[in-house]
Amino acid sequence: MCGGSAIFALNGYWGLTLGTLVSFLTLNKNSTQPVSQISQQLNSIVMAMAGAQRIFDLMDETPEADDGYVTLVHVKEHADGSLTETAERTNLWAWKHPHKVDGTVTYQKLEGGIVFDDVDFGYEENKIILHNIKMYATPGQKIAFVGSTGAGKTTITNLINRFYDIADGKIRYDGINTSETLSSLMILFLVGFFFALPDVPLPWIRACVSRLRGTDNHSPQ
Repeated sequence: MCGGSAIFALNGYWGLTLGTLVSFLTLNKNSTQPVSQISQQLNSIVMAMAGAQRIFDLMDETPEADDGYVTLVHVKEHADGSLTETAERTNLWAWKHPHKVDGTVTYQKLEGGIVFDDVDFGYEENKIILHNIKMYATPGQKIAFVGSTGAGKTTITNLINRFYDIADGKIRYDGINTSETLSSLMILFLVGFFFALPDVPLPWIRACVSRLRGTDNHSPQ
């Protein structure tokens, strides 16, 4: 339409001149531009309100009670294998476990062993999705969770880091029962000791394995 109007303006048809056409297009742009700017600003305001609501909801959350009393401390290891707490940075950590019954304190060296002992879990209290999970991982061991979407792979890794509390059973780090004695702050410290690889397509994994074996020259790099 603009092209046809320009032709008429250049030829002076119907009293339409090039100056009139330019003035019309300029005024049209000036009249519609504020409306477009207001629409963009309203969109930004709505997004900001949604983000602010999430922040306020988080601020209104009731803090979780942390009744844990087991902590991680720096220790020195003696020739006889005993451990002594120290304020120095020794790069050697141990679980400090106070026993309320007799008032003694024991130290368990941090090694990284994990045990799931008959664990039940559900995101909702009345809907358990993991039943009787039993497994273990020794220090330094690599384990892969393989299964279909929704099988619970990510849920189990989140339970290791104690992002959620379990419904029943026990999860132990080096023999320490996390759900009963371990402080939540120590769990945040342990997050750096575990690495979870997110889901990747199985054909991509097969292609990588084939490429490493040299059996597939057309697999993606």
